Amino acid sequence: MTTSQVKRKREDSDNEKEPIKTENDTKPKKGNMENGAAATSQPKSNGVKEKPKLAGSELSNDGAYARLSGKDLKTGANFTAYVSTLPTLLGREHSAQPKDGFISLGKSKQISRIHAEIDYDKTLGCYTIEPKGKNSVVVRKVQYAPRDMKSESKKIRLNSKDPVRIGNIGFYFLRSTFEKPKEAYADLARNIFKDLPEGTTLGTREVCKQIVANHLFFQANHSTPEAFTKLTNSLQQALRRSDYFERCGNKQRAEWKLKKVTESKGDDNGKVDNSDSQDVKQSTEEKKDDDSAK
Repeated sequence: MTTSQVKRKREDSDNEKEPIKTENDTKPKKGNMENGAAATSQPKSNGVKEKPKLAGSELSNDGAYARLSGKDLKTGANFTAYVSTLPTLLGREHSAQPKDGFISLGKSKQISRIHAEIDYDKTLGCYTIEPKGKNSVVVRKVQYAPRDMKSESKKIRLNSKDPVRIGNIGFYFLRSTFEKPKEAYADLARNIFKDLPEGTTLGTREVCKQIVANHLFFQANHSTPEAFTKLTNSLQQALRRSDYFERCGNKQRAEWKLKKVTESKGDDNGKVDNSDSQDVKQSTEEKKDDDSAK
């Protein structure tokens, strides 16, 4: 074998060992680590790069009470999380963070490990957010610093579509929509009294608060004072007309209790009784009672 043949054979062997490099192989792979969430930006078919997603965006929306939708104000990364348990904690991502009932807001030092808590307050009849760390929370463009807030007033009312900012994360609090209960108001109230001792009396607002607490539909749609007052007025009118309830108390404050079990002249759904005597009684009471909730 000649020298030129040996040299050619070596060149052929080297070419077999080295794979052919494509244009994509020559480009360096880009990787991002933003707020503790690994994200790789890959070009889409239309040439637009997808924004990296923050931790918390993988949570399922099945049965969620509310959705937090916004972005990282520093990087522009999209942020979406779901409040699927109550209460739910929000805070900085860390190794000892709870597995359930916790939404990670990334690794920014502006965010405390346990920064805030979202819950539903049965007394207030609405969703609330409460600062838990040393850093502040911004709700509806108002900054709430824990050191400046009294211990009994740290809960901040949350209405649907309220803007919230925690550190570099800004989002809207969006309540989920739920199906309205099929039962009439009087039936909903009757179910509450059934679990109480016989002869228990409750005011209209007390009954209304328990109805709201038991049904997600009312929590989502009647959390504001105006909506709650409107619901209370409708409930009071339903209780007046129902055969299930007997009014007691004074003129200023309407209280109700279940009537003793007897044959009812009205229908089974607690709707308006069409008998003449009942109509006369109701019309007399309506003139004396104040429809507004006390």
